[in-house]
Amino acid sequence: MAIYAPVVPLSFDKNTGYEMYDNLKSVVIFHMKNLLLTSPGERIHDPNYGVGIKRFLFEQLHSGTISRIESAIVNKINKYLPYVNLESVSVVPDTQSDHKITVQIKFEIPATQQRDELTMDFVMNSVSIETTDSWLTKIF
Repeated sequence: MAIYAPVVPLSFDKNTGYEMYDNLKSVVIFHMKNLLLTSPGERIHDPNYGVGIKRFLFEQLHSGTISRIESAIVNKINKYLPYVNLESVSVVPDTQSDHKITVQIKFEIPATQQRDELTMDFVMNSVSIETTDSWLTKIF
């Protein structure tokens, strides 16, 4: 299965058009971040795409909300990223802030037998993203 994604921010490559990620792990992390950051209804032609995680930041972060977030992440990744095996999804609210959570996703890419994890901190007006590959770390 071939999976493609452009490098963001978009940059033009005079030989191939838009510059594309050159390895599957980078593409998977790109798609996973997009899935988490997209709200249902944002994607044209697929109103169910996206976890919409930032909407949960306006709710009280108790065990029921945490379970709903984890369930939404698992369900959406299983549906939209079938080329990834989830190992665990963990959502931890920040004890110092009512509107901050940390999401950690551990996964395997069966095609390459690579394991990795994606950790994202969601605060009401910003997102901090880290992976085990420092070159993939971005601040949005």
